[in-house]
Amino acid sequence: MEFIPLSYQFSQNSTPQMDPINTNQLKENFMSTIQLEKIGFFQLTNLNSDLSSIKKIQAKISSFSHLVHIGLGGSVLGPKALTDSLLSSERIPNKKITYIDNLDPEDFYETLHSLKLEETLFYIVSKSGETLETKAMLHALMIFLQNTFSTRESLEKYMNRHFIFCTDPAKGLLRSFCHQHNSIDTLDLPPSLGGRFSVISSVGLVPLAFLHIDGMGAVEKFISSALNERDEIKNSLTSKNAVHPLITLAAMIHEQMTKSGKNETVFMPYVGRLKTLSLWFAQLWGESLGKIHPTQGPAGLTPLSAIGPSDQHSLLQLIAQGPKNKFIIFLNQKNTPSPQLREVLINSPLWNQTQNFSLQDVRDACLWGTQQSLQEVDVPSCVLEFEKLNVETMAKLFLQLECLTVLVSLLMEIDAFDQPGVERGKILAKEFLARRQK
Repeated sequence: MEFIPLSYQFSQNSTPQMDPINTNQLKENFMSTIQLEKIGFFQLTNLNSDLSSIKKIQAKISSFSHLVHIGLGGSVLGPKALTDSLLSSERIPNKKITYIDNLDPEDFYETLHSLKLEETLFYIVSKSGETLETKAMLHALMIFLQNTFSTRESLEKYMNRHFIFCTDPAKGLLRSFCHQHNSIDTLDLPPSLGGRFSVISSVGLVPLAFLHIDGMGAVEKFISSALNERDEIKNSLTSKNAVHPLITLAAMIHEQMTKSGKNETVFMPYVGRLKTLSLWFAQLWGESLGKIHPTQGPAGLTPLSAIGPSDQHSLLQLIAQGPKNKFIIFLNQKNTPSPQLREVLINSPLWNQTQNFSLQDVRDACLWGTQQSLQEVDVPSCVLEFEKLNVETMAKLFLQLECLTVLVSLLMEIDAFDQPGVERGKILAKEFLARRQK
């Protein structure tokens, strides 16, 4: 298997001035962080057992035409970003995935009523097994199903055949439910993997195995690429002489924030299939970096999701002439297969500007023009490029962006792995429901 590295290009007004001592200190801090038992996103020690578990149920996964994936936040955004990146030629014909991550009653029940239940596999994911919204959706789903399967025996029989759960291996109400119904296939989501860091696990592997035309072959390629990328990053970070581009980018983002007030990060792929990756990044970035610093108070980098070139005609005006508080991360695929635009039977000056170019050429021109125009008005940026967009590339993107997030958090001196601001809202929501039940 050929592993093509991702490449980074930095705008002239963005390169940071990091001395070797600070660079080595950041490397050491990162290596110390990933050695912690509670941090599992980088070591990826879960992958062998994940692969083994999914192989055991692959026949079940592949026997359905529709997968309904239920969860919240990282339990859905990562897998959706992964499957949305697939070309139609990489998908098994007539197979469909529906992601449900919203409590909107009209959307939820409209989706359920549209299902052909005998052709549907339900995949319910909750890291903690206690997520209020996921419990509510599962509750609603069970009531919906018992209208069709009116006895406990028939309902349990359907669940055994049509359900897969993924949750903490030991704790939580969902795990307790699985113990009570131990004939339902259940996958482990290790405590060391936070939801937003969990895509390189069973959370993302089940939808990939279901939809990709290569099935388990695609899963194994995804895993191999992630492990290879892990080793490449580790080797670079343990070398005294090498400076991985992630170190440069993290230092750049932090320096632009502290010295120039650039506290918003625009994530802007110029590849349509990465639109959902932008949403995944927004959750990863916002939930990991928006914290209260122990001595400096509220801190964070606000993520903005965009897609190019479409959002050149919406957000670009704000970025270029609005507050100078933004840093841009562009993503681009090099050498996308695209035919030249040649003569048209109907002559028109409309074709003059794009004659003999391809859509790839025009897209590259739009990206280059956008980056250069922003550099002229002191908006720094970075372009992350790759040769092909496939499952191997997606594994690299996921892991590198997770590492970038942790590197920036270390420079900010905050914890990337907790979310106390979210937890408080969960507590209050549960208290609200408790009061209403009395």
